[in-house]
Amino acid sequence: MLEFLRRFNLGEKVQVGNRVGVIGGGNVAIDSARAALRLGAKRVVIFYRRTKSEMPAQSEEVEQALEEGVEVIFLVAPSKVFREKDNLKLELIRMELGEPDPVAGVAPFPSKEVSLSPSLIL
Repeated sequence: MLEFLRRFNLGEKVQVGNRVGVIGGGNVAIDSARAALRLGAKRVVIFYRRTKSEMPAQSEEVEQALEEGVEVIFLVAPSKVFREKDNLKLELIRMELGEPDPVAGVAPFPSKEVSLSPSLIL
């Protein structure tokens, strides 16, 4: 993701395709998602393993990304990235939140698998 953002910020031409998947919930993930939209992606989805309240990204940045059209799917974690013919595939595991822990916070645990086909994964 950092290389993608570096190239974007330098004004280099970066091909993103129509559907971009971004994995993570921090500031770099949010910035990457917003950059992908600005580069012409029709749909940008962030996949995050916890809920919105646990996202480490600044809440203002998250809200701005949502207002710009970035989608966020909460409680999913990537399990596999692969190519099938000419299509990029992303398999996700649906997560559930466990009991709160005073040190680590609320820990997610796997529930079931989901499959998607983005054109780019960051």
